[in-house]
Amino acid sequence: MIVCHCNVLTSRHVREAVEAASGGDGFSLVTPGAVFRQNHKRPCCGCCMPHIHKVIEEHLNALPQSDSQADAKTIQQATDAQTGTEGNETGENGDLTDPVVWNSSKL
Repeated sequence: MIVCHCNVLTSRHVREAVEAASGGDGFSLVTPGAVFRQNHKRPCCGCCMPHIHKVIEEHLNALPQSDSQADAKTIQQATDAQTGTEGNETGENGDLTDPVVWNSSKL
């Protein structure tokens, strides 16, 4: 499937670039810009960015988890269980909030 019409990049090109940029470990930050650099291209209109991001996310999620990633996930789950939180909580504006309640009268 063609993901970028300006540069004629297909989802296969994106997956191969993600594999090369991430080293196959899933720890590296892979951005649409990295995908373009791996393919020796430059973004033009930018309409493809959401599609490229989706292919990157799907490909990285499909990679098998290494032991260290599984350990990190287990540690995060244990921490969430101890603190009573699961993942990030967001405020009314959608911004991340800290579960700590601040008493502004003592500041």
